[in-house]
Amino acid sequence: MSIELKNLSKKYNDKYAVKNLDLNIEDGKITVLIGPSGCGKTTTLKLINRLIERTSGDILFDGISIDNIDKIQLRRKIGYVIQEIGLFPHYNVFDNIAVVPKLLGWNKKKIKNRVKELINLINLKYDEVINKYPMELSGGQRQRIGVARALAADPKILLMDEPFGAIDPINREVLQDVFLEIQNKLKKTIVFVTHDIREAIKLADKIAIFNNGELVQYNSTLNIIKKPKNEFVKELLGKNAELNFLEFVKAEKVIVNDYKIIKSFNEIKVDKKSCYIVFNEKYEGFLTESDIKNNNYYLRKEYINYNDSVLEGLNIMFKRNIHYLPVLRDGRVIGILKYDSILEE
Repeated sequence: MSIELKNLSKKYNDKYAVKNLDLNIEDGKITVLIGPSGCGKTTTLKLINRLIERTSGDILFDGISIDNIDKIQLRRKIGYVIQEIGLFPHYNVFDNIAVVPKLLGWNKKKIKNRVKELINLINLKYDEVINKYPMELSGGQRQRIGVARALAADPKILLMDEPFGAIDPINREVLQDVFLEIQNKLKKTIVFVTHDIREAIKLADKIAIFNNGELVQYNSTLNIIKKPKNEFVKELLGKNAELNFLEFVKAEKVIVNDYKIIKSFNEIKVDKKSCYIVFNEKYEGFLTESDIKNNNYYLRKEYINYNDSVLEGLNIMFKRNIHYLPVLRDGRVIGILKYDSILEE
């Protein structure tokens, strides 16, 4: 479900918390909101969920104004995850996850199956955690249960307000990886608030940078790193933004479609593709445009998996002196890494 914020403002007395915000949040993508404290990130989340009401402007879900959607029906389409998690201390794990399905009147079998499915999705062992209470769980486990609870009724939208902010750095990295795996399977529309630029770079499909209640820059992660709009953005990104991008961003985030799948060399045509990938039931290798021009038909066997980092892909390119690298998911080609598109201005 796409979300469009049109000239959205929220004003308290004479001060704007959010001012004239125009933002298109894409369906099935992770949009990260980042900026200094008090810049309007969390206020924007609460406006989307109607926890607070806007002063002016509009919010559209798949083109329908928020004014034309019942508030209760809207919230049933939205999962909400916060830093403090908010698990009910007197409920065990099962009952915490089952809260919304029970409110929706699901039968016991459907609820139990959904809880099992979600426990598996967040990479916990059902029998080990299902009867535990929040105080018996680690911080990382509680946060995973919080995500599972937000997903319980299969919402189309997930709003996340610094959900991993209170977790130690090691477990935070683990949770981020689990979160990306979940998103890869579910493709939810996610609006994610953070103050950590490394987290933003790792998770975001697109980053929205806020300051003083206004949107400063909104673009894909790579485009923001390559072309920061002003000094404020440069300072927020920090000196290591390019390195963080290469190290943390998964290969699938920067793939391009400049390739052709073929079954045999006879299918090669002069259509200016950078890469020709031979695939017969399984991946066999690839040729570059340069290979073909030089009549070198020895298949290159290299590839990278979709969830490997961009840096790992570049390392392979440097070692093999190639500018292109196929990216596979579950044995299938989903695109290629292209050196020029990653590193050139």
